[in-house]
Amino acid sequence: MNRVAILPNLRKSGVVRLLQEAVSWLESRGMEVVTTGEAAGQISRPDLEVDPGEWWRHADMVLSLGGDGTVLSAAGLVSKHPIPVLGVNLGSLGFLTDVGEAELYSTLERLMKGEYEIERRMALQAAVMREGKEVGRSYALNDVVVATGAFSRVITLTTWVSGHEVSEYQADGIIIATPTGSTAYSLASGGPVVHPGVETILIAPICAHTLGVRPVIVSAQETVTIEFSSDVGNVMLTADGQRGFDLKPGDRIVVHKAARGARLVRTSKASFYNRLRTKLRWV
Repeated sequence: MNRVAILPNLRKSGVVRLLQEAVSWLESRGMEVVTTGEAAGQISRPDLEVDPGEWWRHADMVLSLGGDGTVLSAAGLVSKHPIPVLGVNLGSLGFLTDVGEAELYSTLERLMKGEYEIERRMALQAAVMREGKEVGRSYALNDVVVATGAFSRVITLTTWVSGHEVSEYQADGIIIATPTGSTAYSLASGGPVVHPGVETILIAPICAHTLGVRPVIVSAQETVTIEFSSDVGNVMLTADGQRGFDLKPGDRIVVHKAARGARLVRTSKASFYNRLRTKLRWV
C-alpha cells in the first residue's frame, strides 16, 4: 500500500495534530497522501486535497482517524470500490477500529511489510420507492433505520421478506441491520449479536407496542421491504446514523445486501469474541 487517503474526524480533540504527524510520517517513507479539502486546510496543505469521490483513483487504503462513526463514513465514501479501511480509535468504544493512537505507526510499519489481513463485511443497500419511482438510495455498513424525528410517536410499519408479510408493527421505528451492525443500535434494541462471518439481515423493531414482538434474522439473500402508513409528521430513513432522508406516508423502503461490502484492515490477532469481551465489557 503506497497511497493513503486520510479521513479525520476534525471534531475530535488532537486529531489535527495527529493528521499532520501522520502525513509527515507517510510522506517521509515515500507514500502518497490525500485527504479532504477541510482537513487539508486545517494543516495548510492544499496540495493534498482530493474529493472523496475520486479517492479510488489516488488511494490503496483509507486511514480513518476518529471512532466507529468515522470508519462507517470512510466505508461509505469508497463503497463502490475495493479499497480497505484502517480505523484508528480516538473515541470511546471503537468496535470497528483496529488500533489506538499509540499503535498507529507500528501498525503502519506492519502494513508496509504486508503483515495484515483484509476482513470483508457485508453491507446493505436501501432504496426509497415513492409512487413506483426510486427517490432515494443509501448504503449502510451497520444499519438502516426508519424512525420518527424530533417527536417520539408510535408509527405503523408493515414489513415483508421477499414478498411474504412478516408483521405490522406499532413501534417507534425499525432497524434493519447487518451482522456488523448487530453490536450497535440493534443490540440496544434487544437484537442478538451475530458473528460478522455469518451473512444475515436483522430486523429489529424499536420499542414495539406488543409484548410478543421479537427481532427476526433472515438470510442475506432475502429482500426486506418496509412501508409506513402513519401520518405522524417527521419520519426519516437514516443509514449508519449519518445520512438521512425524509419519508412520506406510503413510501416503501426496499433493503437488500449491497453488491459490494466493506473491507477492514486487520493487524491485530484479537478474535471477534475477544472484542466482545473487551469492548462490550463482558469480562
